[in-house]
Amino acid sequence: MNEGERVRWYVFALGSEDDFHTAHWHGERVLEDGRRRTDVVELLPATMKVADMVASNPGSWLYHCHVAEHMMEGMFTQFTIHPKAAKAVSTDPSVAFFGLTTAGQSLQIKRAELINGNELQLAGTVTVFDAFSIFNQTVALKIGGKTIAFQPDRSGLATAKGSTFRVRNVNPYGVIYGGSLEFEIVLKGDGWQGELKQLSGKTSLPVTLQLGEARHSATAARVVGKP
Repeated sequence: MNEGERVRWYVFALGSEDDFHTAHWHGERVLEDGRRRTDVVELLPATMKVADMVASNPGSWLYHCHVAEHMMEGMFTQFTIHPKAAKAVSTDPSVAFFGLTTAGQSLQIKRAELINGNELQLAGTVTVFDAFSIFNQTVALKIGGKTIAFQPDRSGLATAKGSTFRVRNVNPYGVIYGGSLEFEIVLKGDGWQGELKQLSGKTSLPVTLQLGEARHSATAARVVGKP
């Protein structure tokens, strides 16, 4: 969204007695059902509320359920308010759904290169909750019919069967702030030869990345075969 725009949020909860939720906006406040200003809206199962916001605080902000177990299971995302001086985001539906085509993608693969047919390099970002401790999580990557699990240390580095996983934006204590984890993955070794051979010449690559209990899926736009 753009600074100064009026934004209306429709929030609702479904399910059972486990689905008591608290929608929380960082960096902004909303007008809940036209009656009170707050940054947290409580939801019971099968209830709906309307929250109005004037986008006044430029930046990328966390939006999540404040029930700890729910946030750990993936109920978090981020919303971005672009400053007036920046290039505005178009809200024309013909350009982008809700103004940003990638708004619903928690996993984005920005680079996928197949090198010599025996090494696959991936780089991208995945949404995580704020103050995410990478060394407490198991990272599982699935490509095709094969899955590999990594256990990163506090530096954000993990190796498994000749392949590596590296976090690019982890702080010295093994924590990631800002709601977005930047990663690089290199897959190689005898265990991947069969899968990588099938990728040669393809222009897309389905990828699933699981961090703890949160599972994210995306498709790489291109797989480049590099001599």
